[in-house]
Amino acid sequence: MKRGFSFSVTVVVSAIVFIYFCTVFVFIDRWFGLMTSPGIMNAVAFTGVAFMCVLNYAYAILADPGRVPSSFMPDIEDPEVPIHEIKRKLIINESVILELRHLCNVDAPAIIDSPLTT
Repeated sequence: MKRGFSFSVTVVVSAIVFIYFCTVFVFIDRWFGLMTSPGIMNAVAFTGVAFMCVLNYAYAILADPGRVPSSFMPDIEDPEVPIHEIKRKLIINESVILELRHLCNVDAPAIIDSPLTT
């Protein structure tokens, strides 16, 4: 695993630092004042949230995501795969049911309505 400077990590950390300093030293300071009880409580609460955010970001960067399970199979885009055949049959059967309901003047539920019934 490559360790070192990463531009994207630097941008994210810079954004978190910028938002933290703007919130604490601009907004909270102008709103309550940092030397008042509500200002200190808001600054401490936001510092805790910012610290948890940085901690979770560091954990996401440094944690090993593991490996792909051996039983994993990606979706195959081949139209002859059995799953695609099942889906195709379901769509055909649903359209036949919708046409029959339309011909019999039976109101279909809103979930089953489709352009085929008009």
